[in-house]
Amino acid sequence: MGRTGRGNARMGTPKVIFILALALGLAVGVYVLSGLLEEPPLPKVRGVVETEAPVAWQGADYVKKKRVTTMLFMGVDRREQDADVAIFARNGGQADFLFLLVIDDESDMVYPLHIDRDTMTDIAITTIMGRPAGTRNAQICLSYGFGTTPAQSCELTREAVSGLLNGQGIDHYMSMNMGSIGDLNDAAGGVTVQMAEDLTVLNPAWTTGATVTLHGYEAEEFVRARMSVGAGTNVERMARQRAYLTGFREALLMGMKTNGESYLQSLFKVIDAAAETDVSDQWLLDELWKARDYQWQEIMTLDGEHAIGANGFMECHVDPQSIEEVIMRLYYKQKNADT
Repeated sequence: MGRTGRGNARMGTPKVIFILALALGLAVGVYVLSGLLEEPPLPKVRGVVETEAPVAWQGADYVKKKRVTTMLFMGVDRREQDADVAIFARNGGQADFLFLLVIDDESDMVYPLHIDRDTMTDIAITTIMGRPAGTRNAQICLSYGFGTTPAQSCELTREAVSGLLNGQGIDHYMSMNMGSIGDLNDAAGGVTVQMAEDLTVLNPAWTTGATVTLHGYEAEEFVRARMSVGAGTNVERMARQRAYLTGFREALLMGMKTNGESYLQSLFKVIDAAAETDVSDQWLLDELWKARDYQWQEIMTLDGEHAIGANGFMECHVDPQSIEEVIMRLYYKQKNADT
């Protein structure tokens, strides 16, 4: 009995020491770790803190605008299919109309950018399962067709436009089938435009200089017709689209002024039925209502050269300097300037 007791005493001492050492080690570790996890004291700040370094451009310093919201609008065409789309695209259709809107809440201004569908840029390629499969330099309108769902198509197009603008962010998107233009046009109360060219081949009343209020299918014809009118180029069609956008904006402003939010709510019934977007109706309603009195800048475009590519399709090669100028107008302001 005595030997057994002495044996237990000798065996217990190392265990006690080990437990005490372990407890001490844990205590020290917690103490040290707690010190490491504590937030370091903030440095004393003097002067103005810039979130990004100023950018020197044309002899002046510019900084990123802080209170801007960007939204990309896409008009999807599934009727005017190019062979290139049928071969490579997954979801079909293409972003025939691309319009980026930048709302600057700091200066109470809206900056619109109209992008040529034939603009050559790097677009993401996907597999038939929608997985990334590299990139390809192609017309930007084709980016939409590589999505396996409308949402993915919109995301791919947003990515392509962002890449065209040297990685500048685009917050939100909305796409709508071009065939829904007539319904949207009528929900807005009709859109008035002035004919800058002779379009009597489409409508006998559409003579050069005539002021016409478009209704129903007329609106779709006006913004989509290409091959059957004029020289048949997208440049001419884009000019008509900008004229239509100006008239549509005026119709919106008049409708909001006359009928307020009830006017917008009726408009949203059409949008809900036809649009794919990543924003809620209420968010869009709030943005439109907030910006109703903002000053709209003239619609911008990117300068470029048009030519038939090796595959026989039209290509627009944009001037890098033009891209730089547009980026500075949309996303930057002169440092210490009031607006």
